[in-house]
Amino acid sequence: MDEAFFKWLEEEKGVALSAQQRAAVTAVEGAGLLVATPGSGKTTVIVCRTAYLTRVKGVPPERILTLTYGKQSQRDMERRFAALFPELVGPRFSTIHALSLGVLRRYAEGTGGEMFALMTDGGKVIRALLAQQIRGYVSEDLLAGVTSMLEYASNAMVDARGVKDLKVEGCDFPALHAAYTQYKRERRLMDFGDLLIFSHRALQKHPWLLDAYRRQYAYVQIDEAQDTSLIQQRIADLIAGEGGRLFLVGDEDQSIYGFRGADPAYMMAFEQTHPGARVLYMESNYRCAGAIVRAAGNVIQYNAFRREKHMRAVRQAEGRAEKTELRDWNAQAEAVCERARSLAPGRTLGVLYRNNDSLPAICDALLRAGIPFHVRYRDEKPGLFSHFTARNLRSLIRLSFDPTDGEAFFDVRNRICRGIPQPLAARLRRGGEDVFASLYALMPLPAQERQELARKADAIAGFKTMRAYPAVGGIIDEFNLDGWGANAQKTDALLSLAMGVETLEQYVEKLDSLERVLSGDPPDSGQVYLSTIHAAKGLEYDEVMLIDGKAGVLPASDRRDTPEERRAFEEETRLMYVAATRARERFTFLYSTHSHGSRCAPSLYLDRLFPPPPAKRDVPLGAANRGRAFAPSKTRAEISLEGLAGKRVKHIKFGEGVVLSVRGEIGAVRFADGERTLDLKVSLGNGILTREES
Repeated sequence: MDEAFFKWLEEEKGVALSAQQRAAVTAVEGAGLLVATPGSGKTTVIVCRTAYLTRVKGVPPERILTLTYGKQSQRDMERRFAALFPELVGPRFSTIHALSLGVLRRYAEGTGGEMFALMTDGGKVIRALLAQQIRGYVSEDLLAGVTSMLEYASNAMVDARGVKDLKVEGCDFPALHAAYTQYKRERRLMDFGDLLIFSHRALQKHPWLLDAYRRQYAYVQIDEAQDTSLIQQRIADLIAGEGGRLFLVGDEDQSIYGFRGADPAYMMAFEQTHPGARVLYMESNYRCAGAIVRAAGNVIQYNAFRREKHMRAVRQAEGRAEKTELRDWNAQAEAVCERARSLAPGRTLGVLYRNNDSLPAICDALLRAGIPFHVRYRDEKPGLFSHFTARNLRSLIRLSFDPTDGEAFFDVRNRICRGIPQPLAARLRRGGEDVFASLYALMPLPAQERQELARKADAIAGFKTMRAYPAVGGIIDEFNLDGWGANAQKTDALLSLAMGVETLEQYVEKLDSLERVLSGDPPDSGQVYLSTIHAAKGLEYDEVMLIDGKAGVLPASDRRDTPEERRAFEEETRLMYVAATRARERFTFLYSTHSHGSRCAPSLYLDRLFPPPPAKRDVPLGAANRGRAFAPSKTRAEISLEGLAGKRVKHIKFGEGVVLSVRGEIGAVRFADGERTLDLKVSLGNGILTREES
């Protein structure tokens, strides 16, 4: 029957499956995990596996449930199944949130209760609560940070005690969380996070409800399992039941949503939490050319929390994976335009970046060059223009032209002079008088501070006579708008927009124009696609240019001193891996050694993507370069795990530990910072893990 099905697929549907794909399609009994590397055809396998269940195994389609995280993925899978198998009745493809909404509706019908209403204005509510707390303007960055942390708290099932430890720079997050929770409770409202929490609670507490779903769905499939959160995993496990037919498809190397609660540990420990589960691999990449597959493999092999897999290119084309050094960081927009002009008809170019701060400069360059483009948003629109750094810059420019602008002064008063009495600040805010002359006359300042105030007044007055680029740079330096951390990225982006602009008036006009373009409906035409790496997940392009290849951006941080920092850094590496594997034929990594005249360090991923040729060695690779080799120094067959349980080991990142258990080739190891699941054979083979002498 199986061979007949595959013959039918190939002859009637034009779908020829590889041996690994066939194994995944027919693995329908018990729990299973399919580890699918980028471009390996996971969507094809899921829809073919669904058809196999109905056509060969005789499973009624209504008894098959396939869960995805996003609405777009659900629709894509529905369309794919309908197009490939029009003669078959389609099963249910659903987002986890739509499933949870159905659970609550069934619960309400069964109990006669009234379900909480689903919020449609959550963003407005959060913004209002934030404005009330901070007593000021709520930037898009702050709103996005709080919204993301609220989502994380729900997805990671953080209890009230744990919420107290969550932080968002710029606000008191625990207090905001409490106010938001109270707002919803008083109005009998729920957001999407509550939807998951309430449905999980209902399934847990009411056996009749859980039994109804277990009888309804005999097979549960989860797509993009690496992106699922703890609460989503618990819901799926409840419905599948112990020993249920639960099938996960994903790749821990592509888990990039930790900020919203996604946790690849579920996949890594699947054999332990689901005894008897089968683990299958799909390692053939049908998307990327060989050079790109090798570059991506060079990067991801540095991560320790992953399964051993050997992604290989199926396409014969070698393609190009290349690095391009720019004369300066701000030259990347010019490089993008040059590549866009050279695109052949029908080819696509994806321009990917770490965060949306990079978008305005690229957008501006393409608009000026008359090159049409698309902008892809997934999580939030660019917050550069609403950030306090941009607001402060605008206010200082306004003061340069009009020293009586009270609102502009009030916004930056502490950058001009600290300790201004509130009555005087309020008086100057009303406008109509020269703020510098009034401060000089009315503020009781020591002589040195009076001189400093006069110097700042002269500096601000002089900016309006300068060309835009030196003026913007001067304002940033004079008033320390770089600040700390991510602010430097904001000022870099704002300074780039001043390139080639004559006057500050024209610079402000440019900011206003770009803000209108990027705050409305995004541009949507042409062969060029602008996107954050996160928003490009699941997409592919003929060519990809990855910009912002500098330290502090890619990765955002390379600190690895604590377990939290190590986890964050490994996710940054996965982000780099995802970016590279969006390219079919050409991947270009842009970097520079200077940024606006100052030296800057290139991203550490530069040497990992494109390692120098290995030097001649007289010692085994695993001993000389522990943790750095892409291929193990020993084959899997040569590595014995016999008697390893209970033994002490040492990990190059996590230190000394004890092997708690070994199941197949996967081991649970307790380190000082907690328990971890490792692929023991690849860790031992690469020298990442060593046995301690007894």
